[in-house]
Amino acid sequence: MKIQIKSFEDLTRLELYDILKKRQEIFVVEQKICYLDVDGKDPYSLHFWYPGETSHDILAYVRMVPEKEKKEVSIGRVLTAPSARGQGLARQLTKEALAYWRSHYPNWPLHLHAQEYLRGFYESLGFEVTGPVFCYPDEDPLPHVPMVYKPSLPSTP
Repeated sequence: MKIQIKSFEDLTRLELYDILKKRQEIFVVEQKICYLDVDGKDPYSLHFWYPGETSHDILAYVRMVPEKEKKEVSIGRVLTAPSARGQGLARQLTKEALAYWRSHYPNWPLHLHAQEYLRGFYESLGFEVTGPVFCYPDEDPLPHVPMVYKPSLPSTP
């Protein structure tokens, strides 16, 4: 499976449409999270995804947000399409994003706010909890936990 990695400027209109549609399908419709997905970060983010068999199908997706002012990077909007779950695509795609981060931002910390039920998934990739569980009360009722990537932690294949 060939990964796609593109900056906002390099996305075609259809690719952007497909990414936003898939994020809404998963987070807004499936998980019933009432939030503004188009948050202003996409234009300076990198977009990683595995395309499906058709040109408009996204099997897994990750957004990487380099924060140049803070000299740190975050990842988020990690998703797997329902039809592709159980194949390890989110794990593989997140590993691809970690490799990209290592080669492009090696001295910047890498953060994420994981949905709490995915804490073990991220810990298995080398992330460590950095604070207490919290919710975004006005948008997302799902508990989240702040994490940072610690490359010294073992990573399972």
